[in-house]
Amino acid sequence: MNCREVRKWMSPYLDSELGQTKTFEVSEHLRTCARCAARFEAERGVDERMRERLAEPAESLPADVWSHVTRDITTPAWLRRLHQARAQLAVAACVIVVLVGAALVWLPVPRNRPPWVVAQLAVEAPGHRPFVGSVAGSVAAVRMLRNGFGLQLRMEPLVVGPQQHYDLQLIGAAPRSDGHGREFLEVRLNCCGKPVMLLLARLGGGELPEPFDAAPLGGNGLASRLDDLNIATMQTDTFVALAASPHPVGDILDRLTAV
Repeated sequence: MNCREVRKWMSPYLDSELGQTKTFEVSEHLRTCARCAARFEAERGVDERMRERLAEPAESLPADVWSHVTRDITTPAWLRRLHQARAQLAVAACVIVVLVGAALVWLPVPRNRPPWVVAQLAVEAPGHRPFVGSVAGSVAAVRMLRNGFGLQLRMEPLVVGPQQHYDLQLIGAAPRSDGHGREFLEVRLNCCGKPVMLLLARLGGGELPEPFDAAPLGGNGLASRLDDLNIATMQTDTFVALAASPHPVGDILDRLTAV
C-alpha cells in the first residue's frame, strides 16, 4: 500500500471502520513511513481536540440545542451512515429481489469460475509477464513470512537435474482473506523471468481459505496443470502452501524452511 492509498484510508482507520486486512496494511505502512505517520498523528490530534471542545457546552446556547448540534459530529461515521440509509433499506430490498429474480429467469447459466489462483495470476501478471517489485516490497515479504509463519525462502539458485532455476526473486507479499474472512498470505515471486504466486495458510482445525479448495492436499509436489499453469502444494503440521506458475514450482516449495 503506497502513501496515496494510506492517506485515503486514514479517516476510516482513525474511526476503526476498516476490516482486519486493511487495518493491518495501513498499520504496517504507518510503522515504516515517517511522513504518513506524522500526518496521521496530526489528524488524530485534531480529532481529539475537536471532541474535547465539543464535550463542553457553549455558554450562548441552551443545552438541548448544543446537544443537537454536536450529536451528528460526535456520532461515529458508520452509525451516521446507518441512520441515513435506514429509510432506503426497504426500497433497496425490493429492487434486489426483482433483479435477482430476473437474473435467474433470463440470464444463461454462467461457466464455472477458474480456481482463485489462476484468476489472480491473470490479473496480477497478465500474459504471464513477471511481477514488478521493489526492495521495500521484498523486505516486507521477508518480514511477513517470518512473523506470520516462522518461515524463510532460500533464494540461492535451484538446480533440478540438468535444469537450473536462476534469478529467483522475492517480489512482495500481501495478507488476504476470502469471502468468509479466512486469512491467508499471498507471496509473489519471479523465477527464470516467470511469475510465481505462492499462497500460505495456517492450519488451525477450521476450513481452509477458498483459494485452497481445489488443491489436492496431503502430498507434496506437482499436483496438476490448470490453464497452462503448474500447481504444486505442500502441507506440514502447521501450515499449507500452494504455488502456481507457468514455470515448474514443486521444487520452489522445498525452499520454504523454518527461521
